[in-house]
Amino acid sequence: MASPFVSWMNRLLKECPDDPRCAFIGPPPLGNFFWVRGEEVEQRLLRFFRCERPEMKIMDLKHLIGEAKRQTTIEGPWRAVATEMALEELMRGEADVYFQVPLYHPELGLFGIADFILRRPAADGGVEFAIWDTKLALHPRPYFLTQLAAYAECLEFLLRARGSEAAVESIGLVLGESAADHGLAHELSANEVRPYFRQLWARFRVAQEHFDPAGSPPDPADTATAALSQWSPYAKKLFSERDDLALVAGLTRLQRRKLMAAGYDTMHSLASLRPSQLKRFSKVTGIGEKSLQKLRLQAYLQCQTLSSGRTASRLRPGARLALAALPAVDKGDVFFDLEGTPLPPPQAAREYLLGVSTRDGVYHDWWAHDAEKERDAFRDFLSWLKERRRRFPALHVYHYGSYEASAFRRLRRDPGMQDVFDDITTLFQENVLVDLYAVVKNSLALGLPGYGLKNIEHFYRPKRETEVTGGADSMVVYQQWMDDPDGHDWQSSGKLHSIRDYNQDDCESTRQLLSWLRRRCSTLLSSRGDASATDGNEEEADGEEEGPDEVVDNWKAANPAAEMQKALRALKKAASEACAV
Repeated sequence: MASPFVSWMNRLLKECPDDPRCAFIGPPPLGNFFWVRGEEVEQRLLRFFRCERPEMKIMDLKHLIGEAKRQTTIEGPWRAVATEMALEELMRGEADVYFQVPLYHPELGLFGIADFILRRPAADGGVEFAIWDTKLALHPRPYFLTQLAAYAECLEFLLRARGSEAAVESIGLVLGESAADHGLAHELSANEVRPYFRQLWARFRVAQEHFDPAGSPPDPADTATAALSQWSPYAKKLFSERDDLALVAGLTRLQRRKLMAAGYDTMHSLASLRPSQLKRFSKVTGIGEKSLQKLRLQAYLQCQTLSSGRTASRLRPGARLALAALPAVDKGDVFFDLEGTPLPPPQAAREYLLGVSTRDGVYHDWWAHDAEKERDAFRDFLSWLKERRRRFPALHVYHYGSYEASAFRRLRRDPGMQDVFDDITTLFQENVLVDLYAVVKNSLALGLPGYGLKNIEHFYRPKRETEVTGGADSMVVYQQWMDDPDGHDWQSSGKLHSIRDYNQDDCESTRQLLSWLRRRCSTLLSSRGDASATDGNEEEADGEEEGPDEVVDNWKAANPAAEMQKALRALKKAASEACAV
């Protein structure tokens, strides 16, 4: 339910694997990185029950699928057989925790395997069940709740069919490895969630009943980019073929819907808007005039790039201020980049590599393979930087995107890093950190699909040749090293060496970007005079990934109960919209 487009394409692949559209399926994002880590969350919760709650008996039911398939090879019956065997165990009540429980609802056509079902005494002296699901994610999402509600719907149906008075009282999410280590689930009443699930499921079944492999899939632009999964290549193909507004860098799904409602459904139609129309069009669409101005310009430049084969560019109205804010060149300047993972296992390092290059190309690196070593790595880096600032008081630390600054803010909140609190605070108070992404975004409009470093670096350097070519690759390779080390450091490990090469390349690219910005933009400014006065002519340049990798800051203090209610409200809204269609 996270993506009607993905559901449709998955069914097409299952029923018509030779359909030409199925050839556009890509590899799983990040390989099986998240799948493997998700399995680990399950195992950690199992270990919690076994070690911390030895009085609770655990029954593992994952063998039931194999047993059922040996009894019958027909899909419907083996699902029913496996579920019947699981239900027998639940009703017998010889355990408190049931793991990997098959659940089948023949009337709704639902089948799934619940991670955990807990059998508990009810307030009236009877029995009640809680269904828990483990997730690697640290925040609840609406479709997590639909999955749990589906399990609850199945189990309630099965209990009623047996004449049992037991009920599914609650559903719970165990979010992340740390929560699993402590047996912590955030629960909601099952009856709060099930009605919204039924509405969504009814809508889903109607869509499935009308599935026509000769037809077109649902609009992929209604799906968040991350949720497109393996079908992202086909979605991009569709966007390109229909000149979709989704191609416009920085345009949100809500803005797209508003523009389409006003009759502007292609990138070229948005680009054709005249500046004199923007004020009236802003009132029609409900999109702010300044936002419309930026979106129109972005669409215009991307269209120019497509037609000319060379990347169009334009100085933004505030370019002079943005470029003037660049610090003066200093011999001590350094270029900084981090390699990390947004979801580290407990006690593991979140940032496993800190890399920095100097102006003369000397590269320094600090590695960390656990949380304490990570603190030490940052301390060592800060000590190195403090010493360098004594020699070069006017130096700055350049980076691309907000990730590096966010990492320092997180560290400043870390009780284990209070000894360097003042050193970190100084970086912000004295504006030592300079985010070149902000400089690019505030000074240049580029006819590119995104403003990530990999997009813009072809302006000033040849194509990369490192083995690791992106932050996602770095995470996967690092996880592979964690699972199967081929050496203890970067000198002895080919995997760590490839990550180091990539990080060094990012640092060097950031240095080259700064030089290019100074050269390119000074030329543009001197040739055009006041940048804020220009609004119509394009400047050519040359072109190519997505804005800087933004990783959710999961260190922010969270209110689990409030987050669960927020996910429930989003689910309620989705159900309401499904009924309105």
